[in-house]
Amino acid sequence: MKVKSLIAEVRRQLSDIEGLGYDDDLLIEFINDGLCFIYELKPELFAESRILQAQCGDVQIIDECCDKLLSVDAISTPTGIFVDIVRQTSVKMARDFDKTPAGIGARTWSMRENVFNEFYVWPPIEKCECVYFRITCASPPDAVVELTDQVPGCRNHEALLQYIFWRAYLLETESATSVQLAQSCYDKIYQILGIERQTDNAMRETNGRHNKS
Repeated sequence: MKVKSLIAEVRRQLSDIEGLGYDDDLLIEFINDGLCFIYELKPELFAESRILQAQCGDVQIIDECCDKLLSVDAISTPTGIFVDIVRQTSVKMARDFDKTPAGIGARTWSMRENVFNEFYVWPPIEKCECVYFRITCASPPDAVVELTDQVPGCRNHEALLQYIFWRAYLLETESATSVQLAQSCYDKIYQILGIERQTDNAMRETNGRHNKS
């Protein structure tokens, strides 16, 4: 879907067909903010399969090919053809026992704590080895600029719509109805994405930030 089509849909539902209440630049800002918001909540919706050439040692870094590593799926050829399994388990355990769990002759991997773009692998990659990992990772969607740009992440269309409505209704802070509609739209974002909200603090904090801008 192109930006102009999404904006037209938004305006129909906001009863702003002529664009008197929300200009194009404002709605494009909402679209970009919404895509980033959804990405932070559920990066797996923007997942891609990539091939990573392994580095020497037991720490692998995905560098600029992706923002967040989601999984290491296999050892592969440079073109992604399956070569061998790679198991997600405790690299520390494998390292401590100097073997993979249960004596299985396969490499293991595990995420580094508090790091989104690095993972451990065992046994370490030796200098003489040429190993490629097929990984699944995610990167933030590209920003849209023009009305003719394609909106990325069509699978997130309904969640993105609710985000735009939420932001739009928040502009009418003096209307109790708009505040209620904003709350409803915000809740729907989480429902659509299948995320259980633990607290309303995030809603209140975000409201405060947007109202100050």
